[in-house]
Amino acid sequence: MDLLLNDLSIHGQFQHLSLFRDALERIMLMRNAARRFGRDLYTQRVDVNRSVNPATTVFHAIQQFPSNEKRAILSWLQQRGPFWEDGLVQFSDDNFAYNGIDVTGTALAETAHSVVTGLDRRLVSLTPSSWEHSPLIVDWIGDSVTDVTVANYWILSELETALQQAEPSLESWIQLEEVVRHRCQEISFTSDCFNDLEARPFSKSAAERIRDRLSVLDQIMSLTDHDGRRTSEGQWLYEEHFKGDRARFSDSSRTEKRKFRQQLTFDHPKIPGKRLVCGFHGKVNNPPYRIHFTWPVPVGGRLYVVYVGWKLTIR
Repeated sequence: MDLLLNDLSIHGQFQHLSLFRDALERIMLMRNAARRFGRDLYTQRVDVNRSVNPATTVFHAIQQFPSNEKRAILSWLQQRGPFWEDGLVQFSDDNFAYNGIDVTGTALAETAHSVVTGLDRRLVSLTPSSWEHSPLIVDWIGDSVTDVTVANYWILSELETALQQAEPSLESWIQLEEVVRHRCQEISFTSDCFNDLEARPFSKSAAERIRDRLSVLDQIMSLTDHDGRRTSEGQWLYEEHFKGDRARFSDSSRTEKRKFRQQLTFDHPKIPGKRLVCGFHGKVNNPPYRIHFTWPVPVGGRLYVVYVGWKLTIR
């Protein structure tokens, strides 16, 4: 479960700075609760430029806080993050609206798009604000308009309950392997595909993104029949994740296949002695991990994940 700070919940409503300070204190308590459960609260760098009231921005309001509070909050919002633009963003070309207002590019839109693609992402909002209700129904405007339900939290105890009920966060590469092998039943994993991770320092963010990418592959295969035909939802997932300049899945270039042919060649999972060049891969950046798999999938066949590890084609 990923939590994103709802930037729209700062909308000029804090007439007194003491109210804003109290609201941020509640947010920091909710962030601390998330961290106790191995999560974090993602924010957006532009938050500091929003208006606390008609005369003051977030940044200038925080400058008036006691020095220890000021340092902690600005460090989170401006320097350390984590920032959802750096790793979570789905780069959707579609538009999103809430109550008839365009919210494209906000944490609400990012969360809604993530929910559509099967990821568990939710919002945390400041209080008091006009966002003290849940769920939020967002209009996803693509070829048609689809309602997307987004969970929203503004009360600490309710967030803590949700965190207790959520799937545990990933704490090791071994746990990642166990989770995806159990969860992703529509794709197959070779016995040694996770071996490269054993020598790598564990990265929670990378592990969660790897899990997300594998979940997408599993979803696509679950929405594909034995004749290779995808349902409309499956085709949408394919277009969303495999197409465009910012696709999360793509084939290696001809140059890469030529230069790194040995690294991209794997044993066939079912035919002894046969070797396969598996250029198609899922991408995780910062740090650069890759998921190589058999693609396209033959009619009636399985998708095999043959490698999960450090990028193989680093020049």
